Amino acid sequence: MMKKSQMIDGIWLVKVKFDDEKENIVSQLSILDQAILLSLCLDVKNNNPADGLTGEQMGAYLARVLDHHDDWMVYSTALLERSWLEYERSQGRERAILQIQALVDQHSNRLTITQSTFESVEDSAPPQERLRNLHSIVYPPRWAMLQDLAERYANLGIVTTAAELFQEIEQWDEVVECFRHAGKVSQAENVVRERLSESETPRMWAALGDLTNDPSHYRKALELSNGRYSDAFVALGKHHFDKGELEEAAEYYSKGLKIRPLMPHVWFRLGAISMRLGRWKEALNAFSEVVQQEPEEADAWANVAAVHMQNKMPAEAYPALNESLKYRRNNWRVWQSKLFTCLDLAKYDEAI
Repeated sequence: MMKKSQMIDGIWLVKVKFDDEKENIVSQLSILDQAILLSLCLDVKNNNPADGLTGEQMGAYLARVLDHHDDWMVYSTALLERSWLEYERSQGRERAILQIQALVDQHSNRLTITQSTFESVEDSAPPQERLRNLHSIVYPPRWAMLQDLAERYANLGIVTTAAELFQEIEQWDEVVECFRHAGKVSQAENVVRERLSESETPRMWAALGDLTNDPSHYRKALELSNGRYSDAFVALGKHHFDKGELEEAAEYYSKGLKIRPLMPHVWFRLGAISMRLGRWKEALNAFSEVVQQEPEEADAWANVAAVHMQNKMPAEAYPALNESLKYRRNNWRVWQSKLFTCLDLAKYDEAI
């Protein structure tokens, strides 16, 4: 059973310590009572917004449960929940990661940073003790904990360690992405080619295309998916856009959006290409899709207005300009466009 760490001289105590020692005496709770407190803690989490106050309310339940070491599963669940809360605070993030790592290591016989001796492995709780109250609480399986830990490592920029954890649970897309962020492109390519030698999938062929910048790999992904893998179309569109081939880029972007329309960044790119090609109707449709999916995208609102101004429709451009300025007020070009639009609409007071 893991023990809670203690800070010295009151720098950061794990729990509240009262001056009156009588107040520090903790009454005994049954394991069922502890499980009920954990369920109440989850109830607070599920019925309140994710803000600091909710974390403080949950922390009160967890602190009460962590006063007891009666059951391995209940205690580990409380430690895990507390670690998730501490991770949201910058000063507790490092300790939270180490605590989650220790909880993950408890499911392994291997020597790790938090489980560094064979004695610690032998002294861990036996399976029958760990599973005694499994159905009384909500404790994630080991693969879910590994995934959660890997994602947190990746968010902190510790991508190589994250890649090793993703590799353990065979989430190969995330493995490749972590190696790419770490600058280990050759290692990422080796992983992709190894997976392709075992089983060809559209995702892996597209990943190989990202690593080698070879468009033929994207076409192979489309071939395997019978033309249904939208990311390959988007990647081909980007490839042609980078080469300045706007007609081909627009074609591939349109095909990708037909399969998966909820990609506002791709709609924006298609709208920009359509404007450069003089296809104002297609541009208006693309930017309209962006503002429907992302209503606070100021640049998209500005481009909607620009298309209307190009079409000599100031009345339609005016509300779009207002929406753009509502979300980004420091863009002088949009203010200038609004000035000209107000003059066209005879809104002289507003123009001044």
